[in-house]
Amino acid sequence: MVKSFVICFYQSFITFNSFFLYFSFNSVLIWKECTRTF
Repeated sequence: MVKSFVICFYQSFITFNSFFLYFSFNSVLIWKECTRTF
């Protein structure tokens, strides 16, 4: 149970990191545009 949870968490962490590395620049631009509207 705990082992499967750790594996799931680890995989999601890896996916999040690759997503962040891939879209970091665009995400920053989008975030700035979104915050500018408020």
